[in-house]
Amino acid sequence: MKKKVIKIAISVAMILTITACSTALSKDEIFSLVLEHEELLLAGVTEILNSDKDIQSIHHTETTLGEFDFTGLFFRTRNFREVVPLENEIFQNILELDGIISIYVGKNHIKFDCGASGIVPSSQYFGFYYSLTESPMEVWYGHENLERELLPDGDGWTVTINGNEFNTERIFGNFYYFSWRF
Repeated sequence: MKKKVIKIAISVAMILTITACSTALSKDEIFSLVLEHEELLLAGVTEILNSDKDIQSIHHTETTLGEFDFTGLFFRTRNFREVVPLENEIFQNILELDGIISIYVGKNHIKFDCGASGIVPSSQYFGFYYSLTESPMEVWYGHENLERELLPDGDGWTVTINGNEFNTERIFGNFYYFSWRF
């Protein structure tokens, strides 16, 4: 029962975060954030890659639900069956940076969400990711390895499917900015 309540509370907190009308950093702010905190972000990437935990996402929340207090750092496992408290100074420091909302771990990337603007059907999501393949990739929510061709576009790459547009641009090294709108 306790695990089910934790799952519900974390899910509600994530939905409220994602559906905020205008919580996003601008592209320039995301570039500055990554460049300014390069050492900390690389430490986070290394921590994830060396972890023995089956991490799917990492969130910081300050939610209470009845007698349950969900304040702190949590990670969700890939099978979505567990939400586990996490004590880790590196992830705590990353999620305390102004603008980083959550961290998602994919097969070939680690994605840092930096917010959204608009209301569906004209929403746009922003953030950056670390590519484990050393190349740009499409990092839509809930989808990996789509293997759609990213087309060169200005300083980056883009792909458009059914009116939904994904854009990515190298910040430096294996760090890439992304935005997607639908």
